[in-house]
Amino acid sequence: MSDYVECNTEIKEQEALVAALADLIGDRSKIKIYDDPIELKGSYGRKAKAHIIVPKQYAGYGAYSRDIGFERMDNGKYRMWVTDMPGRGKSVERDCKGTQSGGTGKLMQNYAKHVILRKLKQKGRRAINVSEKDGQIQIKAKVRLAG
Repeated sequence: MSDYVECNTEIKEQEALVAALADLIGDRSKIKIYDDPIELKGSYGRKAKAHIIVPKQYAGYGAYSRDIGFERMDNGKYRMWVTDMPGRGKSVERDCKGTQSGGTGKLMQNYAKHVILRKLKQKGRRAINVSEKDGQIQIKAKVRLAG
């Protein structure tokens, strides 16, 4: 039996979250977005609902995958729902803390990248180079000087 486990996040911006998820799964069209939360598929124990869902076939846990969901809370932040599956042991806890490859650490890194890119654009600036090396993302921006 699998059960959903909640992971609290600092994620607030839906568009940056969806873009970050698309970076991780490689296809934005696979991410499902709902105005009203729907029940996640694959939950046998604790029920979970989410506004943004990565369907189980794209969740990255193989045959035991279940949907990964993001529920928008009243405070504007998103709560992530992941599955605690048989045999995974403490890996869900590591996913929530972002210490496992593919866990929230990589998601939060991509989320931050998209928030920064959006803020640059709002200020009339643009990124001239976005690169990733050794697990770090580097953004170089072009700044207009007054004069």
